[in-house]
Amino acid sequence: MRVPSFLKSAVLDAIFLFVAYQIAIFPYLWLDIYWRRGASLLSPNKVTLLALAVHLVGLLAARAYQPTASLRARLLRTGVAMLVTTGLLLALNATSLVNTYALIFVVGGSLASIVLMISRSRALLVRIGIAAVVVVVMLIPLEFLLRAVIPQPRFSSDLPYYPHLRQNRTINISGVKATDNIFSTNAWGFRGEEPPVHWEDRYTIITVGGSTTICAAQDDTMTYPAAMGNSLQATDAAIWVNNAGIDGHTSRGNLRVMDEVIRYLKPDLVVVLVGANDLTLSLVEDRRANGSPFDLTTKQRDPLQETQIGRMAWNFFEVTLGGAVPVNATFAAITPIPMDASRAALAPADRDGLPQLPEYRQNLNRLIDLAQEMGTRIVLLTQPSLFDDTPYWAATEATISWAKPANLYFSGATYWKMLAIYNQETLAICEARGIPCLDLAAQIPHNREMFYDSVHFTDAGAERVGEIVAHFIADLRDKKAI
Repeated sequence: MRVPSFLKSAVLDAIFLFVAYQIAIFPYLWLDIYWRRGASLLSPNKVTLLALAVHLVGLLAARAYQPTASLRARLLRTGVAMLVTTGLLLALNATSLVNTYALIFVVGGSLASIVLMISRSRALLVRIGIAAVVVVVMLIPLEFLLRAVIPQPRFSSDLPYYPHLRQNRTINISGVKATDNIFSTNAWGFRGEEPPVHWEDRYTIITVGGSTTICAAQDDTMTYPAAMGNSLQATDAAIWVNNAGIDGHTSRGNLRVMDEVIRYLKPDLVVVLVGANDLTLSLVEDRRANGSPFDLTTKQRDPLQETQIGRMAWNFFEVTLGGAVPVNATFAAITPIPMDASRAALAPADRDGLPQLPEYRQNLNRLIDLAQEMGTRIVLLTQPSLFDDTPYWAATEATISWAKPANLYFSGATYWKMLAIYNQETLAICEARGIPCLDLAAQIPHNREMFYDSVHFTDAGAERVGEIVAHFIADLRDKKAI
């Protein structure tokens, strides 16, 4: 049984279409931009299958496979079919019948059009194939040249320390710089000054923690580590401070950073702000049992980030498409909501009701052990909060936008009581181990001048935190305690 020639052509076209759309989806699929943006992007495979179906139907309708047609006619029909079907996909996207980025359809349709037009001429297809092979072969010496000029990242490729990012953002959060809000990273992917050439001549400090450390909403100059560094450098220019916070990290993720980053760099001091995300592990069973997608506790190779060409491509797409710091998508200024008396206000307000607390205790002890093993001093900070144990917050719902426990409903006062238990645990561990601990939670007022949501700082709050931490560290250095 002979297979119709048009069917063979359609199968070949389907392969070309698939490749074209995989290239179009590449920055979203492999670089996880859609995840960091909090976008509702369909599964890339579903997008590809939809595009394949629409384009192939369009090619059939345009009779692009008519064997008696001249090459010119087939090229014209192919071009018209691809233009019309790409427009249809864009219309489906505009009407929200297909919820994804229009850019995927524009790039995918354009690439597919070019590839299909080329495939209609076998001689041209061979030439393009040879050119593609030459380009791939040329990339090999380019990779070695780039490695010689630009050193590879020193840390695990799956830890999100992306070097030399720079974004000029508009942030719509009360208490945060609105325009010309710069988020950038240095050669190590940290926020702060470039690494010092003569490391041993500087007093080096690296801050570790989650979103309240990286201060994603803040401009580079307004994060708490930046404020801390400015205050310390005013009296000692040899001090170098960098911000190695990772959004969403719990003490589990902090352990990875300590073991794989701090161990390698061996700074003089590491400052760890911890507690809020660990409390979430006690509240959300799935995260506690299966891990948080933010934590990256299991080391996974990222082939893209392990090549210089791949890292350059990632940086290009990240800066071009944006979304490295999902401030607007993830966090927003808190809106007080009165407690609903008809709902049961159930929440674990004691130690027995916080199942992750034993692991938290173990992880903090391990953080201290690792610091001592590598000869780095460590300072722990307790986590402040907007919420407080007052009648106002007892009558106000606890809004935790990034990790709302579906099966629990509790007030801001209850949330603070639970967070206070974690803070008390931090203080007790430091006392038992003889480690400096700043009870930051006791020194930051519970008001909206300091916080734009339950735990994240406004610019004024970050500045206050930085100054308090700087004074604490300066006193410890004066006493030669660190």
